[in-house]
Amino acid sequence: MQKDQAFERIGRDGWLSMTPPQFQQDVAARCDVLKFRRGERVYDAGDDSGGLFGVVEGRLEMHMCTRDGRPTLAHMAGPGFWTGDLAALTGRRRRITIIAGSDCTLLRLTRAAMASITDAEPVAWRSFAVLSALNLAVALDVLEAMRCTDPTDRVAATLFNLAFSNPGGVSAIPVSQADLGALTRLSRSAVNRAIGLLEERGLVRSAYGKIEITDAVKFVAFVRGE
Repeated sequence: MQKDQAFERIGRDGWLSMTPPQFQQDVAARCDVLKFRRGERVYDAGDDSGGLFGVVEGRLEMHMCTRDGRPTLAHMAGPGFWTGDLAALTGRRRRITIIAGSDCTLLRLTRAAMASITDAEPVAWRSFAVLSALNLAVALDVLEAMRCTDPTDRVAATLFNLAFSNPGGVSAIPVSQADLGALTRLSRSAVNRAIGLLEERGLVRSAYGKIEITDAVKFVAFVRGE
C-alpha cells in the first residue's frame, strides 16, 4: 500500500480527523508505512522512547506487563487508532507492549519527525496533546470496566470499549471468547455465561472469532445502567 493511500484511510476517523489540515499535511509528509505479521511485536515495555504508530489495517493488542515480565492483554484497537504518545512526548521508556493481533499495516511518525513539525509550527503541540487526551480516556474506560464486579457488566463494558474506542465504531468486534477472558480477567465459563445473558437480552450475537452488537442503542443503555 502506498503512503498516500494509507494516510487517506487513517485520516477518515479518529485523532487525525480532529486536527487542522496543515497539521495533517505535515504528518503525512513525514510518516512511513510499516507492515507487521500477526504476533509480531511493534514495541516492548522497557524499549527506548520512539514515535507514534497509527493503525491503517488490522488490529493491535495492548499488553501491560506483570511483575515477572509476562505480557497481559489489556485492550485491542483497530483502524484509525494511534499509540505510542506517552513515550514519544515524554522521552521515557515504553510502558506497554504492542503486538500485532492480526496482519497489520501501520503508519509511523518518529520522534524526530514530531520535533520537526513542532519546531516549525509550535501550535502543533495542541494536536499531539489531543491524542494523549484521547488515549487517556481509553485507559480510564478500560479501568472503569475492570471495576465492574458483576461478570456480565464487566464483559459488556469491555465489549463497549472494544467497539466504541475504535474511531468510527464497529458493530462486529473481532474478538474471541478467549481474548475476552484475558481482557476481563474472567474464566472461560464466566465469559460464556455473560455472553449468553447478553444474547438473551438481544444485545449481542456470538460467532466464530467475533461478537456482533445487534442493538447498539439498547447495548449502550445497558452498559450505562439506563
